[in-house]
Amino acid sequence: MKYRIPIAVVAFSASAAIGLALDESFTDHAVIPVPGDRPTMGFGSTEGVKMGDTITPPKALRRFITEIDKNYEGPLKRCLKVAVSQSEYDSLVRLAYNAGGGAVCKEIVPLFNSARTDDDFVAACKAIKEWRITVKKKDCRIKANNCRGLVIRRAEESRLCQL
Repeated sequence: MKYRIPIAVVAFSASAAIGLALDESFTDHAVIPVPGDRPTMGFGSTEGVKMGDTITPPKALRRFITEIDKNYEGPLKRCLKVAVSQSEYDSLVRLAYNAGGGAVCKEIVPLFNSARTDDDFVAACKAIKEWRITVKKKDCRIKANNCRGLVIRRAEESRLCQL
């Protein structure tokens, strides 16, 4: 049985933040990571980023932590109604950072909110693996669609959630 923490006191762990920052990689200038995506810089920041913007690593880290707190943990803490384990929470924050807090609250969090047993929580974590693995209506499980990284990321978030 996992130890679950009331949502009011759980926080995104430092190890999860470091892992997410490493997954995002650092860019000191705004880039379009995937054709049609929004400009990104630092460690995956998109809020207010315009092509031509630049950032230093210390400023990028501060921005990264601030955005996680404001844009991803905040919405999750409002929509999650059940206690979750640290690994479940970290996975949900990582997922929200990638796909948006609103989408995660609407489509994934209900699986957690309705969970009553450890098996229910495991099923919710497993659902992450297949969630939104398309880009512009292209199935990312198909190698030729050049978005396999999304499938890998979802699988890792699902795996981490189940730890």
